[in-house]
Amino acid sequence: MRHTVTLQALLDRTNGGDNEAKNELLKFTSERILRLTRMMFHTYPGLQRWEQTDDIFQQAMLRIGRELELVQPTTSKQFLGFAALQIRRSLIDMVRHHFGPHGDARHLVAGDHEGRIVRGAEPRGHHSEPESLLEWVQFHESVEKMPPDEREVFSMKWYSGMQHEEIASTLDISLATVKRRWHRARIYLFDVCEGIAPPVEE
Repeated sequence: MRHTVTLQALLDRTNGGDNEAKNELLKFTSERILRLTRMMFHTYPGLQRWEQTDDIFQQAMLRIGRELELVQPTTSKQFLGFAALQIRRSLIDMVRHHFGPHGDARHLVAGDHEGRIVRGAEPRGHHSEPESLLEWVQFHESVEKMPPDEREVFSMKWYSGMQHEEIASTLDISLATVKRRWHRARIYLFDVCEGIAPPVEE
């Protein structure tokens, strides 16, 4: 689902009571959650089995389905903002569920990435990803606190996988404005998250 025209058509159909269109919107959201989950959990091979069968994931999708009915976004911009928020919250829930005080994955060890924030001797580069699951939680929570304009662009790029040109078209702003906001968002994360400013997955 790369084109906002297609997304808008699905929204129109969903709000008209078309369950098939609603399922397509949920599929878009679930695919992004799974892709970003793999990015967060890639150093934990033992977690791969939880990706689609995990109860917390299924619960997240049920919650998102209910929220979609309540919120009923009418534009691509509204849906993408809704989806990004739900994806962020679902990813945070997954980490806390598995690695919280009573989590069933706390015994898993992946080098120094067992949930602890570990700093290397060398300073981070400008494209450093979070190094632990706690840092991923900090990362997602920091996105929530970004200035609205920067959060909007960052969310469309990072959580929805959109290109700069698509974002500019969806928000009806110039490509240069998108790039400026994206740059400011990365600087914000770098400052708030102590050197974390991950590159976008292509």
